[in-house]
Amino acid sequence: MSIDKINAEFYNNNEEAFDKIPFDPLLPEILKRHFLGRRVLEIGSGGGALALWLKENCNCSLVLCEPAEKLALKARSKGLDVHTSSIQNFQSDEKFDSALAISSLIHVPKEELPAVIHKIHGLLEDKGLFVVSFIEGTGDGFEDPTKAGRDRYFALYTEAELAPLFSPHFNELETHRIFNKKMNRHFLLKVFKRN
Repeated sequence: MSIDKINAEFYNNNEEAFDKIPFDPLLPEILKRHFLGRRVLEIGSGGGALALWLKENCNCSLVLCEPAEKLALKARSKGLDVHTSSIQNFQSDEKFDSALAISSLIHVPKEELPAVIHKIHGLLEDKGLFVVSFIEGTGDGFEDPTKAGRDRYFALYTEAELAPLFSPHFNELETHRIFNKKMNRHFLLKVFKRN
């Protein structure tokens, strides 16, 4: 079974736990501070909690990309425009003012991340904003950090690993290091502007 199918199966069986605004209240504060523009792409939207908050508070229209069918259906039930797809398979002719990938690129295999970053760069308007989070650490593989009884694939990164992946495409505006007690890990929440 592929990494995407294994992870989607986990999220489809734990959908209620992934319909919350992540990194609240820090993430909403960051998003309010930066102008997101009119069109926003959310990658790995879960059940749509963050997208609904953005729609109601930031006066933007959204396109969501969510590979887990049940989570995509839940987001769609909130009146959101959802593509049931991974970012690797997502297709769009339009450009976005901003892209959000909050705790979603952590499931992209390490060898695929450079191409994904390049793709997101291409989906953004000039000077577009990109807000993304990663788990801090080294290595990758299957594990069950939340003790939910099922392994998922995770890719962990150090700052030194991320910098050369993003610098050809983006300028970093800010970084926040956040401890997740449930996973006993630190996350790096980053804001970039497209070169």
